[in-house]
Amino acid sequence: MEVITHSPRRAMGITAALLLAGFTSLYAEEIRKTFSTTENPTVEVRTQAGRVRVKGWDQNQVGVAGQSSDAMKLSADGDAQKITIESQPTRDKLSREEAQVNLEIHVPKKSTVHVKSDRGSVEVDDISGGEVMVDGVSTDVDVANVQGGIDVKTVDGPIQLLSSQGRVKAESISGSMRFQGVSGSEFLANTNSGSIHFEGDFGGAQAAGGKPGNYVLNSYSSSIEVIAARTASFHVSARTVQGQIQNNLTIRPTAEGNSFRRLPGRYVEGRFNTGDAILEINSFAGTIRLNGSGR
Repeated sequence: MEVITHSPRRAMGITAALLLAGFTSLYAEEIRKTFSTTENPTVEVRTQAGRVRVKGWDQNQVGVAGQSSDAMKLSADGDAQKITIESQPTRDKLSREEAQVNLEIHVPKKSTVHVKSDRGSVEVDDISGGEVMVDGVSTDVDVANVQGGIDVKTVDGPIQLLSSQGRVKAESISGSMRFQGVSGSEFLANTNSGSIHFEGDFGGAQAAGGKPGNYVLNSYSSSIEVIAARTASFHVSARTVQGQIQNNLTIRPTAEGNSFRRLPGRYVEGRFNTGDAILEINSFAGTIRLNGSGR
């Protein structure tokens, strides 16, 4: 089944939804399509600017609804295995407003989702069993309720992951990162000058019958804050060369020798509770804060 609407509209007849989206150009484009798919299709989205929302649902269909100015051409094509959604400019030298595209996309929960966005925002919610990949530049990325592989990259856009579990890799040059209720077998967060905030129990993989996870948080010059749940269990190794470590956790030191131990306030190693997961924190000049959540 496929339903298509693709029509220009004059500003006097523009809908309230488009007004809320911020379109003030003389014309607007809309696209609406529905594709029948397998339960685990690949969905690729490529946009220059604007808002992309992807949400999982319990249907073997991909539903696409999009809006843009008449300076952008929206297209959605594919088959049962792969759907490609993209926007292309129709002329050169577009203003920021003219380049805006808003997309609402529903996908089967087991989908592999890959979004590329130069600027704007990307939200992905409720994917379980598939993979989520987001490549952004000045893009706000918000991922929630995902179980599976997560790979997010930005240049200076902030990254937020909530209530998710799986193999996680997050990288940004200067965007801040926030992780809450995120756990899994492998977790890696890298940033140059963006802050990292991690809050959780480090126990998702083990609770699901898997091995305790490995968590690595790296920053060159910005702060890294870890807020550990009272029930969390991990072995921590935290070090900074020119920054400081502020530790408010009760950590039992381990006996292994390490040259960083001769740097008071710049190195912490030991177990929190029984030390199941592995937590490695590295910063060259940033402050590392270790705190408890009380929960």
